[in-house]
Amino acid sequence: MPQRAACIISLLCTPIPSSLPATRLQVLLNSPILLESQLEAIAKDSTLGSKTFDTSFKAGSSGSLAAALTKLCSDVEAAVKAGCQCVVLSDRASETSLQPEKVPIPSLLATGAVHHHLIRTGARRLQ
Repeated sequence: MPQRAACIISLLCTPIPSSLPATRLQVLLNSPILLESQLEAIAKDSTLGSKTFDTSFKAGSSGSLAAALTKLCSDVEAAVKAGCQCVVLSDRASETSLQPEKVPIPSLLATGAVHHHLIRTGARRLQ
């Protein structure tokens, strides 16, 4: 494959902006899709300051999804302000997610809500 084509179709990605100061750690991925073992390695990496958040919630009452999203966003914000550099959102984060009355927040909804909350509160800056 010509070098020009390889650069255009590369799957290499850095989830952290390269414009951050050199003192920040970066994760370099060969693909935007992670294997379970890769996700576990990132989640357990102490140098990244990773923290996993459970995205399952107790369904059944009016407003429970909104309340779960609000709690998730505030928990992530507190962790980021305490030094967490890598956030993992998972509906398999705890054994409580195996309870039948608990359902997962849709992944895209949880990710988008946390992303925009961190930007709004200034805990995350897009550069």
